[in-house]
Amino acid sequence: MAVLKRKHPAPGPPVDEEGAYTTLATADHALADGRWHQISATVTTRGDDRVRIARP
Repeated sequence: MAVLKRKHPAPGPPVDEEGAYTTLATADHALADGRWHQISATVTTRGDDRVRIARP
């Protein structure tokens, strides 16, 4: 399964250690464990404070 998440950093530094994650999308896909996989998507900001995520 592939999962796309957005990280909401915890307030204050350092921003890369803690935070909350929101799941944006999931896809059932057979991926081999223990290997790196390339996944690409296009993210477009919409005028109504939303984003559109699409595969190229």
